[in-house]
Amino acid sequence: MLLKELFSCVRIPAMDMPLSSPRLDDTLGLSDTLSDASWWGGGDAAAATRAVHAGETPQMGGGLSLAMDPSVAFALPVGAAIPQDARYYYARTAHPTGQACAEVLAALEGAEACLLTNSGMAAISATLLALLRLGDHVIAPCSLYSATRTLLEGHLGQYGVSVTFVDGRNAGAYAAACRPETRVAWVETPSNPLLHLTDFEAVSEWARAAGVLTIADNTFASPVGSRPLEYGIDVVIHSATKYLSGHGDLLAGAILTRRELAERIAPWVTILGSGLCAHGAWQLRRGLATFPLRMGRHCESALRIAQALQENPAIAAVHYPGLPSHPQHDLARRQMPGGCGGVVSFEVDPALDAVSVVRNTRLCTPAFSLGEPRTLIAHPETMHYAAFPPEERRAMGITRSLIRLAVGLEDPADILRDIEQAIAAAVSAPALPEKAALTS
Repeated sequence: MLLKELFSCVRIPAMDMPLSSPRLDDTLGLSDTLSDASWWGGGDAAAATRAVHAGETPQMGGGLSLAMDPSVAFALPVGAAIPQDARYYYARTAHPTGQACAEVLAALEGAEACLLTNSGMAAISATLLALLRLGDHVIAPCSLYSATRTLLEGHLGQYGVSVTFVDGRNAGAYAAACRPETRVAWVETPSNPLLHLTDFEAVSEWARAAGVLTIADNTFASPVGSRPLEYGIDVVIHSATKYLSGHGDLLAGAILTRRELAERIAPWVTILGSGLCAHGAWQLRRGLATFPLRMGRHCESALRIAQALQENPAIAAVHYPGLPSHPQHDLARRQMPGGCGGVVSFEVDPALDAVSVVRNTRLCTPAFSLGEPRTLIAHPETMHYAAFPPEERRAMGITRSLIRLAVGLEDPADILRDIEQAIAAAVSAPALPEKAALTS
């Protein structure tokens, strides 16, 4: 099966081409057909420019906004095999709206190919199912998104895949855990929810020598913060539900990699029915246009809030790689030049009830997810990791006092005031009635 026949799997040839001036119309100064990236700068353009213009092929007199094509089926010749140059024939495999959206993400991550899925977990699941076989072994960090850990430890184990969890902050731990049957090294950096970092270059250098594929979940950093492919990582995963879409109204995922690996993964996206529909791709493309601008605000506000929380005597620890006090700050400066993301985790004094702090927030909403315009707050022990046994939570560093703050686009001073009043309320008064979102 050719790559162009697979769901939203695209090549960006213009990224590697020398820049050239577009042919201009003598009257309007516009190109009649702009079918490559050279007219807007291609690989030399900044992220904000890529987010607006990548994947565009505007024509004279045509609309400038991406038109959604909701078609499920596409016309084909009768009595013959599907032509090799037929890009679209059934929307579960590919559709033009997904193609245009995938080109933008590929340009942002610097990838040869992008596969769009209907959630981040769909991207993770399809990738692992495509790359693993019976008897294979995976190495993953202890500090890890709970659903990824459940997939690795609970579900893939049913099919003879084993996993070893290591301290992701120590790149040498991956090498130490390697076996002859190791096929995948999973990296999540910054990790959820403790914001641990893994050195991409160190892990990818070892993995290449050992014949192990590396996969990085780049959701928390985003392509603005870090581009793992540039550090030798083989596959990048995103929950596009979060920063990339950015409005809390879309479930989506993305797989970004080189052409050869995309050809292995794409049939799994198709056969599992995991591809992103046209309306979802249209929504995601619209969100991507403002993504770099929004991400900059998330990062700036998160750093400001983390700095202020460090000074609060009721807070025992603040976890944010952008702080000079973070033990991996030097790695963050090297590996995350665009910012350290919009999530701040902190631990309240053990004498305080962290659940009461979360319940007493007013502006910050207790809920799962991140990357939305509104600030979301969570108590990982009783929310994301509630189903895990206490000893497993302790091994992951999930304590009773830990709170995760997904900083939104509100004024950071207002977010800080809300956290401070919630802490004061937890100290001096009974907790407010529990919000419904806390138990959802």
